[in-house]
Amino acid sequence: MKAAVFYKPNEMRLEEVAMPDITEQEVLVKVNFCAVCGTDVRIFKGKKTKG
Repeated sequence: MKAAVFYKPNEMRLEEVAMPDITEQEVLVKVNFCAVCGTDVRIFKGKKTKG
């Protein structure tokens, strides 16, 4: 499956990763769409403040 993998500020790559193994008490959810908010951008840029 594809995943956006965050390595460090300003470094994120779209990669093929293995499907996770789950237990009978877990659920694997397929995500069709997602969004980016302002906090996500600050984290990506390495500017997220504590709090």
